[in-house]
Amino acid sequence: MSFFDRLFSPKQNDSVQDTSVLRKEDIYYPEEYTPQAADVKHIELTEKEAVRLGWSFRKKSKHIRITNYHGSETEVTVPAMIGGRRVNELGIGCFQKTSVTSVEMPDTIAKIGSDLFNRSTISRIVFSDSIRVIPAGLCQNSFLLEEVHLPILLSVIGDGAFTACRNLNHIELPNHITFHHSGKEIFYQSGIESFSFNAKEYFKYYSDYLTLRDGSWFQSTPMRSKYKLVALPVEEPDTICVLMVGIRANVKFPKGSSVVMCRNSVNNDCMLDFSDCSSVSFKSNVYMDDLYDCQTYVWGYSRGYSCNAVINRNQEQLSFPDFVHVKYPDGSVRDNTLKFDRCEDRSVLLVRSVNNTIMPLGLHTGAKSIKLIAGETDNRFILNRFAIDEKNLKCIELGKFDGTDEIFSPSCHELQDVCGYMVGGCRIYHIEKHIPPSSLIGKGYRGRILHRELMKAFKDVYGDFYQQSVIDDIFCKGYVKGRYETVRLNQRDKILIAIDILRGDEIPGRNEKRTLYENYLNGHRRYAQIVCRDIYSDYPEYGDFIATYFSSDDSQ
Repeated sequence: MSFFDRLFSPKQNDSVQDTSVLRKEDIYYPEEYTPQAADVKHIELTEKEAVRLGWSFRKKSKHIRITNYHGSETEVTVPAMIGGRRVNELGIGCFQKTSVTSVEMPDTIAKIGSDLFNRSTISRIVFSDSIRVIPAGLCQNSFLLEEVHLPILLSVIGDGAFTACRNLNHIELPNHITFHHSGKEIFYQSGIESFSFNAKEYFKYYSDYLTLRDGSWFQSTPMRSKYKLVALPVEEPDTICVLMVGIRANVKFPKGSSVVMCRNSVNNDCMLDFSDCSSVSFKSNVYMDDLYDCQTYVWGYSRGYSCNAVINRNQEQLSFPDFVHVKYPDGSVRDNTLKFDRCEDRSVLLVRSVNNTIMPLGLHTGAKSIKLIAGETDNRFILNRFAIDEKNLKCIELGKFDGTDEIFSPSCHELQDVCGYMVGGCRIYHIEKHIPPSSLIGKGYRGRILHRELMKAFKDVYGDFYQQSVIDDIFCKGYVKGRYETVRLNQRDKILIAIDILRGDEIPGRNEKRTLYENYLNGHRRYAQIVCRDIYSDYPEYGDFIATYFSSDDSQ
């Protein structure tokens, strides 16, 4: 007997049914499938034949990029070779203003441009199995799209790639999509009623970075109104892994079950009763973006959403944002563990831990500057892995805290300034450190990968929130390894990192390698001045530091 048969069958025989008690039919589990390679005809054309058939293209040294299609065929197979050159790319909006209904791509295609099928008449797409990235908004508002074959080796899907594809009812997902690189709301307002994936391979690579951990993918699809929960199959016994909570769901989880709430799994009015659970785990950003606006509820701009949670006395370590109303089974209400407020100039968001309990994973407030403080100045609060997850966050100030891992999510790629409190002897030191944002040290993924690796210096290790040795290692090696690529530091990157190290406060009692960065700036003085001059309008702090730093050397 399965876990759910064993848990639910006694309740179904009761004469009086509690509508909040979870039943087997209230939960949707994805179907199992094994990805198969696409069988696409290999077509070779001469340049004249390609032009006659309606293909516009641009020749490179060894490859061909198709820029447009203006032929008369509605069912199209992209040629693999044109004029002896390999066709490896489809340009931006290639099929956007055509009457094409079906497109098949050979395995020579490795890159596709954005808006390829945006607002098109496409109904069937067979993607090349060599494609690893599907750009944002690729098929947005393609209302007739019904059938999609995704690449087997696909790793990244951009924001809203299949938004409003109303006739797309089912999707088969590959095994290696990573959610921290992929976008949000990928199938938003689409007709998705079911999906499938290879659970066996999913378990093989099981981690927080894999696909199927982000409920925003299926936001505003029929599944949210049809089921109370959309869940993922997991190997752990008696475990319910919640990918998405249904509209206005009233759910009481089975007694003895372990519940895992995935990223962006809650975004509407709901009641979640965890009081009979043996354990509850929250992944980063449990609450979706449109619910984050409800955090302005404490400032008087509530959109009217709320989430109610019932817990038992043994689950008091769980922490919820202010808009989540927490109750005990006896009806008594627990004080909110988090309070949100603004400074007088409304430039800094204050997050106060009332009960000094665990800060929520993936704290997302929409603020560019955040100050975290404990309920009482003498107490410490706890931060979990990826506790801070805010794309546009530029500055954060931490009170005394405990933690065991990286506290910043990789998506915090604009973070520049971090303040913390260090205890030395009987004194408490206020320490300020800096880090160049991703927009300064590279474009797109390059900057984000480098910024993410530099941010690993900001973690709690044996009571210290900052480990400069992490940055020292990156600076000396001159490169960092991302998941799929290696990013090398150029002179500009090193200059910016060196400036941030030198303008940060020194931690009393620490032996930090500041001479390493002083020597680098002194050896690249002229270029450092050029770099700081170019970015002065947006980042004057770098130019001001360089002017002071070299003027002090000249005076000596």
